[in-house]
Parts: sequence; structure tokens; C-alpha cells
Amino acid sequence: MFKDLLTRYRILFVFLSTVGCNGNDGPRPIALPGNIKIVEISFSSGVRFALDNISFRDSDVVFEITFDEPEFSPPGPIDGKTVLANEVVDVSFSFTVDGIQSDDAAVGISTGPGDTPFLTPPLLEGDATGLLIIIFEQSPVNDIGFSFSLDLLEQEITDAATIRAFDKDNNLLGTATADAIVPEGFLFPEGSLSIASEGKLSAVEKNDHFLETENIQINTYADWE
Repeated sequence: MFKDLLTRYRILFVFLSTVGCNGNDGPRPIALPGNIKIVEISFSSGVRFALDNISFRDSDVVFEITFDEPEFSPPGPIDGKTVLANEVVDVSFSFTVDGIQSDDAAVGISTGPGDTPFLTPPLLEGDATGLLIIIFEQSPVNDIGFSFSLDLLEQEITDAATIRAFDKDNNLLGTATADAIVPEGFLFPEGSLSIASEGKLSAVEKNDHFLETENIQINTYADWE
């Protein structure tokens, strides 16, 4: 029960700390000229990435993918996987390396950086040179955000993650990037990133509550160690 509550607060922290292009201390999300149908996520550095807490909004409803959904059991590659977010919305995933479909991004195989302020296993972990594509099958969404980490020990990275958003006609709506920092007491750089359609705020951005990361004390285990 405590872990579930902590995970929810972490998701809230991710959005409140990343309501901008820079996932750690930047401005609000850039305003896109239309709703989002497809996103591409890539990383600038590292050998491996870990990703968690994908959240998005359709109208006023916030949906979450935390990688403990039934579709991710048993653990395995995410390429070609379709997931029911909140048991309602179909979200499809594709992963490529050098333009070729790849199984080297999987859920539940590696714990990546372990349990951190931004991430909680199970995680999506994979080749940091690859491209993750997310498709909202039923209808475009207003915004999307996620948290991530890279396997660069005790390094901070500028423009560590990039998200590109496209509309239903595959027109590029906009691009945003986020830095990665190493939280005090942890080993690997992490951050979070969100992007939103024009005039839209994620529902959690309107919430006045805030969880200080300094109050989180967790024993960590990392595959990357």
C-alpha cells in the first residue's frame, strides 16, 4: 500500500517538476498547435536508458502507464505491444535501432537504476541509441509526460531526452528536450519531460500539492551498478 501511494506521489512530482521543456526546472510545456497522435522519444547519451511513469491526458482525464499492467506479464520486449491505459485507452509501442525493429527495449527484465525519486521498477529499459515510438490508437491526446534515467554514472547531461510530437496526419507539432541530473544520494542521472497541445495544462499541473524528493528514503538496487 505504501509503495502504491509513493508511486502516485512520484508521478505527481514528475509532472509538477517537469511542466516545461526542461524536465527539472524549466518553464511550462511548449504549446503545440494541435493534439498529439504519435510521439517519438530518443536519448542523446548513454548505452542504456530506463523509462517510467508515462502519463497523458485526453480531455480532462489523466491516464497512466506504469509498466505493471497485465499486458506486461510475462516481462518482455515492448516493440509491437499494445496496452490498455487505465483499462480504457489503447496505446501502442514500437522500438527501433538504426531504423530496424528491435527487441532491445523490454519491460520487467532489468531494474535499470533501481528505485529512485523519478522511477519505480518495473521499468522499460533498453538501448539508448534506439527510438521509442508511442501511438495513441483511439484518438489524439492533449499532453504526454514521462520520467527517465541513463546509465552514465554520476554524470549530468544537457538535452538528455528528446520528445517529438506528431498529429493524426503525421505532421510534426513540436519538439522538447530535458536535462538529466543526479539526485543527491543516487548514482545515475534522471529527469522527466512533458509536452502539451496549445492552451492545455495537464490535470496534475493544476494541483497545489507537492512532494519534496528529500523526504523519500529508499534502499536502492540497480542492475546498472
